Amino acid sequence: MMKRDAEHTEEEKTVIMQTAKELSMMKTVFYSGHCTGIPAFERMKKIMGEQLIALHSGEQIL
Repeated sequence: MMKRDAEHTEEEKTVIMQTAKELSMMKTVFYSGHCTGIPAFERMKKIMGEQLIALHSGEQIL
């Protein structure tokens, strides 16, 4: 179930940001599906930039 940002606790927001920081140190690209939710994706995207890509239904990774 996707959460709106107001539904994330401060602890959850911290975990999201820490996860993004850890992932950003890896030399790879990550794809995020709908389960991440828009607020979490946007938070992570600020840290990860081009390393994080939203993957939508029907899209292919080639």
